Amino acid sequence: MKKKTIVSVIFALILLVSSMMYWKYSNDYTHEIKENWNISIPSDSDYSEVYRKDSGSSFNGDGVRYHVFTYKNEEPIEKMFSWKKDQGETIYDGHYIDATNKWLDEINVLAISRPTHTDCVYWYKSHEDHSEIIILWNKKEKRLYVVESFM
Repeated sequence: MKKKTIVSVIFALILLVSSMMYWKYSNDYTHEIKENWNISIPSDSDYSEVYRKDSGSSFNGDGVRYHVFTYKNEEPIEKMFSWKKDQGETIYDGHYIDATNKWLDEINVLAISRPTHTDCVYWYKSHEDHSEIIILWNKKEKRLYVVESFM
């Protein structure tokens, strides 16, 4: 009888720990970024998500997604990409500032929650399905802004 109780308690603990790990994993949007864009925010940057907003779920998965991350260690962020200070062009929505403002307008992000473009450097990527991502890095504020548009 005691063995069954001990085994049951151990099983319950394993189930509880597994559930907590899955909950943490499923709430970390960086896994979605990795799946959609093959981009990883380095864990050694000690990041955490401070803001998120999206256009809601849709049948085709299209819409806009916006995530803001803060971090403690800047070196891994600096090595993520060849960051660009100048305004590049997106394929479908013009300059980076125009595109991010258009996308953030679509999901009603308030000005206080938006990046200050003059303080940011950029990285951009697109897919053949017309999806685009712009990552903005504000070194002074220690923030990464991830803006995605899925078509």
